[in-house]
Order: sequence, then structure tokens, then C-alpha cells
Amino acid sequence: TNDIANALQVHFDTAERVKIGFGQALASKASKKDEIELSQFAEGEETVVSKKYLAEIIEARTSEILDFVNDELKKLGKAGKLPAGAVIYGGGAELSHLNQLVKKELKLSTRKANLDHFKNYFPEDVPPQYFGAYSLVLWQLDSIFGSRQEGFGRGLPGFMKKLWDIFVP
Repeated sequence: TNDIANALQVHFDTAERVKIGFGQALASKASKKDEIELSQFAEGEETVVSKKYLAEIIEARTSEILDFVNDELKKLGKAGKLPAGAVIYGGGAELSHLNQLVKKELKLSTRKANLDHFKNYFPEDVPPQYFGAYSLVLWQLDSIFGSRQEGFGRGLPGFMKKLWDIFVP
């Protein structure tokens, strides 16, 4: 989102709305002819950009991130060797063609996470972009206290809701 804000010279919030509304992870799938009028996202913005240009920005940053992931997998001797493949989640998981880009870059099968079976652990108002951080907190709590302790498993959703409410008013 920062890259989009800088390239389009718009506020971060505008860039986020543009990304969510029109973002694609593969520039080859976007058209130069299809344009986005930024005035629909921010009052006073008269700029028009092509969907292709937006996709080029997104693909460049996403590819860079995937290069880092691949480097870490290589260090572990696991590059291209994860039987379950890559699981994509969070706000970026909604980008069109992201699975294709991840599959191409990491040479792994790829799927978007299905978080339905975790819905009891997440307050309803937790946006997808926070699932990763939220899941890490759950995992750490489980490793410290153990989810099998009496009352902990039942109390976890309520505890996490209270914790969420502390940080997100």
C-alpha cells in the first residue's frame, strides 16, 4: 500500500481503497486500457491511472516479498518442497491472481486459507489483514498455557475479544 501511495502520490487510505477495489497481483492479466479514476476514492483527486500500472506496482512488491520467503525456504532446504504448499491469508489474500503469482514464484501449490473453522477464536470485527498477528497471539497463548487446560479452550474466544478491544477501539 505504501508503494501505491508513493507511486500515485495519494494518501495511504486512498491507496488502500484503490488496492482493495482494483488490485491485481499479475500485471500480465491487467489492461492498460482499463482506467481507474482516483476521484471515486478521494475528493479532489483528478488523477487517472491504468489498472495495468497499479498491477505492476503490486506485482513488483509482492514478488520482492516472495523472494524473501523463497530465500528462507532455501536456507531450510525446503524451497519448492512443501507438500502442503503455500497458504495465503490476510488482507492481501484477496488480490486477484495472487495464487498464480505465488505458485510461479515459490514453485509450490497454493491456496487461500479457509478461516471458517477458526471463527470461534476471532471476534467478528477482526479484518483479514490482522489474522496473521492475531493467530500468532493465539499460538503463543496456547504454547504458554496449553489449550487443553480446563476452561482455557472455552475462555480463549472471550479473552481474545477483550484483548482485541484493548487495541482496536
